[in-house]
Amino acid sequence: MVQLLVKEESKHWINVATSLSTELAATAVERDNKAGLPDIEIQRLRETGLLPLVVPKEYGGTGATWAEALKIVQELSKADGSIGQLYGNHLNLTALAHVSGTSEQKEKYYRETAKKNLFWANAINTRDTRLKITAEGENFRVHGIKSFGTGVAIADFRVFAAIQNNVELPLVFIIPKDRAGVASNQDWDNIGQRRTDSDTFTFYDVLVKKDEILGYPYPPDGAFSTFLGIIAQLTKTYVYLGIAAGALEAAKQYTITQTKPWITSGVHSATQDPYILHHYGNLWT
Repeated sequence: MVQLLVKEESKHWINVATSLSTELAATAVERDNKAGLPDIEIQRLRETGLLPLVVPKEYGGTGATWAEALKIVQELSKADGSIGQLYGNHLNLTALAHVSGTSEQKEKYYRETAKKNLFWANAINTRDTRLKITAEGENFRVHGIKSFGTGVAIADFRVFAAIQNNVELPLVFIIPKDRAGVASNQDWDNIGQRRTDSDTFTFYDVLVKKDEILGYPYPPDGAFSTFLGIIAQLTKTYVYLGIAAGALEAAKQYTITQTKPWITSGVHSATQDPYILHHYGNLWT
């Protein structure tokens, strides 16, 4: 009986994602051309209940497995790669304090995400070392520039990584949306991903409280310490897989409705052209 309920719940969330994907597909090109903040899309994710998907049930979340969650990332990406990317990043970040935080941080961020239906985004990007963090008493101050702030401008919780002087490993911290001194430079314009709003951000002496600083995965040599890195790569894989599946479906509709067969193919429609069918077989595989 329990197993049946779990399967029904999983099916429910896939159906929710499929419905939202169909909705997003109708305006994907228009929204990408427009660029700007993905405010409408994130609001729809809130309304559908998908934001706390991987938050464990004991903290008020849905408690879905990562296998289920990644399928939903793929489904959304079929319609809109920007939203698949934003949602996949969000899922990964909701578990950040579980892997790298204290038990208090883990409970706080899980519970707040589920209770308030919060959206997460980040600019961790450890290859960009222009963002600096310095101690100020028991707290910290951050100044400088950070690139690839994917979805940060609209996020409730914002995750960044900054460098201390003479320290190789960055400090990762979480700040709320209303923290003063963080400015978006609105310099993102990548076709197909414009609605991720992945701008560069400038920090003007921003306060970071001591309990907003995360630690490093513990134990550092344990399998669990690799969890978020693996999930981050898997998430992108499912984003790309969804984009590819969506592109193939769009191409199929074009072939069915507009393409003509090659003049020497000996068939009357493109859907019977062996050369075209061969290519579709390879793409599907």
